Amino acid sequence: MKSKQSSSVDTSGSISDFSPGVSNRPGQVAKVTRLEELASAIEQMSQEEENSKEIENPEELFSPLEFKLDLSVIPSTNVKTEEFYNLVLQNYLEKQQKPTQFLNKDNKGYDNEERMRFLNWSIEITNSYKMNYSTFFIICSVLDEFQKKTQKITRDSLCLTGLCCMYLASKFNDVIPLRIDQVIYISHDKFDRNKIFKKELEIFECLDHQLNFSNSFLFLTLLLRLYLSKIKDKRDDIIEISYFTLKVCCFDYGLQCKYTQSLISAGCLTYALMLVNSDNQGRVNRNIITSLLHLLENSNVVKDEQILSVGEDIEVLMERYFIDNEFRGKIKNLIEYNLIQTNLVKSYLEIKNQDL
Repeated sequence: MKSKQSSSVDTSGSISDFSPGVSNRPGQVAKVTRLEELASAIEQMSQEEENSKEIENPEELFSPLEFKLDLSVIPSTNVKTEEFYNLVLQNYLEKQQKPTQFLNKDNKGYDNEERMRFLNWSIEITNSYKMNYSTFFIICSVLDEFQKKTQKITRDSLCLTGLCCMYLASKFNDVIPLRIDQVIYISHDKFDRNKIFKKELEIFECLDHQLNFSNSFLFLTLLLRLYLSKIKDKRDDIIEISYFTLKVCCFDYGLQCKYTQSLISAGCLTYALMLVNSDNQGRVNRNIITSLLHLLENSNVVKDEQILSVGEDIEVLMERYFIDNEFRGKIKNLIEYNLIQTNLVKSYLEIKNQDL
């Protein structure tokens, strides 16, 4: 997968104006020493101190955000690993909301096309700034959750709102999160720090100061830990394909408003498991299917008929990923930055004699 140092986007208008290209600042180098990093940090702090003098309320420069994983229901001692993950899973299943439609249906509002365009751009930014793999999923969750609660996102406001969702997600999830000067640079200086902090705080308060709500990445991680603790064969491929399939699912609004996040995650795990264990006739050992269904039912995630439905929809989506040129044109960054995963899925599909 490609990795780039910094990203440049054109935000002169709506999210539709985001440029897919990436550029570096003049004179910027790909790697710096610790001494250079320290010098840069000192220079940045000095600049921020000077800027704060020009603002009436300097304290507004900072967003006092605190993030905590909710493990309040988990016993602190003498808990077996499998029991621990199951308790966490049940905790988040109880918090999970029912799926609902949350995008505008008219041609002027924030619709599916704009959402896909933003997510595709987010793929580029998260890779260019070397954010954690899971940060993309949190960006998607925060953006969708904010829209569900407010219905306030428009084409004109998506640029700022999406950027602030990304900033929040990076603070929550990345060891080295985005800095405010980087966020301003990503926006091509369209938004100043006050405007960014104001929108960031609005989103954070709307979400009740919580970013650890139930999301698909969290559910898939817990399901993988529970299931893979009992098997060793093809573990890496199952993990790789499961997460990649989940990333593709984020782009499908139909799935997002039809199924719960836990069900989508279960469907991605099922798709990966069936794919890597299929023979050239598309058949899978019955014991593998039985053990997975046993896990999903006992953990209260899905029922038989539910997993069949979501599994079929995900299989159709993954077929579109390879053969639907219109769809592929809208997810160019997803394809570009996931070539290894794409080829891995394709190799297993070829074993099943599927024509790509």
